[in-house]
Amino acid sequence: MKATATRHTPLLLFLLAASRHASAGEMELFGITLGAPFQVQECPKKSVGGLTIYDDSAATCFERLGSQEQLRATTAIANDAVMIRFPPSEAPAVMSGGAAIGLVIDGNLEGCTFNTRGVDAQAQVMDVLKQNFGAPVSYARKQAQSGLGETFESFDATWTKPEADVLFRSVTARVDQGLVNVYTAKARQVRPRPAEPRPVAPRPAAAPAKTGS
Repeated sequence: MKATATRHTPLLLFLLAASRHASAGEMELFGITLGAPFQVQECPKKSVGGLTIYDDSAATCFERLGSQEQLRATTAIANDAVMIRFPPSEAPAVMSGGAAIGLVIDGNLEGCTFNTRGVDAQAQVMDVLKQNFGAPVSYARKQAQSGLGETFESFDATWTKPEADVLFRSVTARVDQGLVNVYTAKARQVRPRPAEPRPVAPRPAAAPAKTGS
């Protein structure tokens, strides 16, 4: 994906049609193809004080997670979780922070988790997910409050489909941050399904105070 001054509208149209262009067993959401071979290049590394650290990159790349021994590895990723970093020009428009956690199984990218832009992106993310998976199997409305005391309507939603399990929290700890969690049917075999959010039951009304006779 290349950024342009008006990238958001073309990007959304591309995302809504993405599932039609993916190969059998593959699924494309938000510009990320799941179920396909993981072919992202590793981010550049350098040694600082005997420690291996990742350097900045102008292209989408991945970072290994874990110990120094794991970071120094050069073998292809076969079965592991990785951090996928996107430069601003290539990050999905709804993403916050420019990074995602990818789950690689048997050399294929089978899961992805990333933060969204919270309230500002919740309608756009929901539209894309509905276009690809239909109505969610669970939907729980909730209220989010900004640091200035403003209240916003938000929600948690899940989808459980033969091809994937999806969790979308439109707002998490802050109103400008949400969460998308997508795992394919293959990933389902090695990790539990996301917990379904449930509406919070209203508190019972307080009993009226008794007055003296």
